[in-house]
Amino acid sequence: MPESLTLTAQRTLAYEARTLSSGTMAHLTGYATYDAIDTVQAAFAAWCERHPHYTTWQAAWTVFQASREPQAPAPRRPVQQQFEFGLFTA
Repeated sequence: MPESLTLTAQRTLAYEARTLSSGTMAHLTGYATYDAIDTVQAAFAAWCERHPHYTTWQAAWTVFQASREPQAPAPRRPVQQQFEFGLFTA
């Protein structure tokens, strides 16, 4: 692939990863706090910059998520429990 196309693809994929809504990231990760969502989104955007050959952010996310499985993810709690534990307020 010509270098200019690679840079364009890299910028496009990373841009898409950086501009996913917090709601989309919350759904994908199961997290409900901005700190957790933003941390994962930043890691995903950086990963996309290093792996620009994916044609969609969805395809990239699938591989990114699979590559993170061996790591210990933060515990996921249902939204109702997060309210009960005071992790966020209405």
